[in-house]
Amino acid sequence: MTVNEKLVEFEGTLSQLIERALSRVGNADEFLAATTEIEQLVSLRWPELVTDLKAAGPSTDELAVIERLSTALARLETQGRARLVWTDEFDEYMRQALSRVPK
Repeated sequence: MTVNEKLVEFEGTLSQLIERALSRVGNADEFLAATTEIEQLVSLRWPELVTDLKAAGPSTDELAVIERLSTALARLETQGRARLVWTDEFDEYMRQALSRVPK
């Protein structure tokens, strides 16, 4: 299998996992499970790809794949952080609202 074929296969798998994680942002346990799968995939397959890319020198197409993956991962991180901020702000709002309830 060529470096490009390995990278395209990696992109397909990672993209599916990212989409699954994005669809589970609202459920903390499912989101964690989905991002754990991403972490496992990257930790297992990315080092070999990096070695192969360094040895062969990445092509323009391979650089485009890496750019797409980077963008997709950044989008996932942004959505995850946005959910975390929303949750923190909602918790603070509820604490303040409940502190104003007459006893």
